[in-house]
Amino acid sequence: MPLLETKDNSFSWIDERFGVPYHSRRGAWTESHHVYLTRGWETAWTAYQAELDPQDPAPFFALELGYGTGLNAALVAHWMEENAPESQYVYLALEKYPLRPDEESAYWDALVSVRPAALLLRNALRRAQDSHRIRILHADALDWFASDEAQKSPKFHLFLYDAFAPASQPELWTPSVWQLVYQRAAPRALWVSYCAKSSVIQGLKTAGWHPERLPGPPGKRQMLRAWTPGPGRRWVERVYGLLLWDGCVLVSRERFRGRELVKFPGGGMEPGEDAPTALKREWIEELNYPVTVGLRWGSAPHPVPSAFDPAADVLVHFYTVKPQNQRYSDVPVQPWGAPLPEGAHDVEQCSWVALDALIPDDFTFAADQAVARQLKSGWTPGG
Repeated sequence: MPLLETKDNSFSWIDERFGVPYHSRRGAWTESHHVYLTRGWETAWTAYQAELDPQDPAPFFALELGYGTGLNAALVAHWMEENAPESQYVYLALEKYPLRPDEESAYWDALVSVRPAALLLRNALRRAQDSHRIRILHADALDWFASDEAQKSPKFHLFLYDAFAPASQPELWTPSVWQLVYQRAAPRALWVSYCAKSSVIQGLKTAGWHPERLPGPPGKRQMLRAWTPGPGRRWVERVYGLLLWDGCVLVSRERFRGRELVKFPGGGMEPGEDAPTALKREWIEELNYPVTVGLRWGSAPHPVPSAFDPAADVLVHFYTVKPQNQRYSDVPVQPWGAPLPEGAHDVEQCSWVALDALIPDDFTFAADQAVARQLKSGWTPGG
């Protein structure tokens, strides 16, 4: 029996055509949970809920390429029963090489034997299939995208891309595939995968996606996610730095286009810039204070409409920074709460604020508020 016990006390299944497992050898359960539930479903569901019209609650549509053992779908089914039992969703899964019923049963029996909680997932999956919320199509993905059914289907809010790796199924990792997927994507749709190869990133960009690497599950350095912009909209990326010193963090107050803002220092990325390069430039331009860029703190969970440009969607990143050939005390500051100069336009001043004195709701934007809560709680990346 081609069962494979993985390093997180769960199981995968070896596909005998390609000689590779359906899930990571480092952890089947962990990979599915990290990539496809937390970074995939939960993130896309949150973005969908933020824009949902309560008077017209359209269903949430997701497409999985590579159903495999059904573990990703089962995690989703259980999560929805626990968190949004009355909500409507449609989860369509494509699988060219399905397990036989006896093989699928053997897989779940083995998983439940080592992880009894998997029985909850298995039962949730059955209920979701019985209610037609989760549907499995035994079809070739490329054939399906060219079919009338695909053309008539609603646009998808989420793509869970779990095909076999490019070495095994190269035809599913080409620029033409990313274009097909993009054509079936709803505005601000999310695409996630365990595969973070540079060729995939470039292909997604060419097709109109906005990809970024994120920390992967334990044992795998990176994963990949990508967003689509809203209809007729463009991307704007912004990056902000967290300068921490002696129990304090540097916070910026500024007047911009007539509006007073509280945020962390930083600003917009220019075309062709990566985030660290943009952040160094912004700190020189805004504070005349050179910094080195450290740990990636994180990104906002999903893009949001710009507060200043009605045609733009904004994706925000945060990094830690340290002084470059400077002392912490050299940064130009004003006392926290000091008024901004009267009559001045587009003015900025910074202050040291004790971490335990941070008030997240004082920050203007939700992304900064979330980081302020993390700082106040003592959370750090990887902590």
